[in-house]
Amino acid sequence: MEACGLHNRLIHEGVVWHQPNYPFASLCLRAFVPPPRALFTKNGDGFANQMLSLAFFAGKMTDHDPFIPTLRKRLAGPLPGREAQYRMAFAHRVEELQKRLNPPDNARKGSVLLSLWQEEGQWHTALIRRTENPRDRHSGQISFPGGRHDETDGSLAHTALREAQEEVGIQPEKVEILGQLTELYIPVSNFSVYPFVGLLQEPPSFQMQAGEVEQVFSPTLSHFLDPNIRQTADVLVGGQLQVREVPCFMVEDRAVWGATAMIISEFLALFD
Repeated sequence: MEACGLHNRLIHEGVVWHQPNYPFASLCLRAFVPPPRALFTKNGDGFANQMLSLAFFAGKMTDHDPFIPTLRKRLAGPLPGREAQYRMAFAHRVEELQKRLNPPDNARKGSVLLSLWQEEGQWHTALIRRTENPRDRHSGQISFPGGRHDETDGSLAHTALREAQEEVGIQPEKVEILGQLTELYIPVSNFSVYPFVGLLQEPPSFQMQAGEVEQVFSPTLSHFLDPNIRQTADVLVGGQLQVREVPCFMVEDRAVWGATAMIISEFLALFD
């Protein structure tokens, strides 16, 4: 494999230290878009992990893309779990969840789909902005496609696929479920949410569900590695209670917070 010119240039400019013990130094990233300088660190494993994550999310590291096999393996192993989810939860939410490690018996079940597809050398996922609805506790929020589990669904994975088809037009037969992230309880709506990770065969052609979906976003995975988009915002919980300085990811000038941000946080932690 040929040496990576970007890596050598970063060493020369003093952005990163030379890491002779990491094989990444000899890899050439293809379709790699350099991130902000703040993403690069000078502390051993942190350097390797961030650069490898960027390599995975930016597309191909070699002619044989290792991202999906690696993701599949890590989804099958011990998950990062609640500790990773709590990184993007506000203090009151963490207190609530720590007091109640298991959802109440009357909690409803729901599923969401964290979809993945490759487009122009980048891995993408789909997020939606829900329509404004005073009867919906999650009105206007950014989330993954998903919804309530119906008994006719059979499995929670099928719920995620059905909802993704209904809300944004992703065809279930074109999705391979790679695995599942940690179940997450949402106190404000009394839902236990089961996040599934699905690989799409091709970039989707979105069809928004009228009355349910206001907008669809398709950010790259590498977008979430930019520390500048991790911010805090004042938000309304349940459409009524304002909570200040809630951790969030910014996507097209909109705050992604709550359960969705916590799911993204655990997904990213798979590559820590």
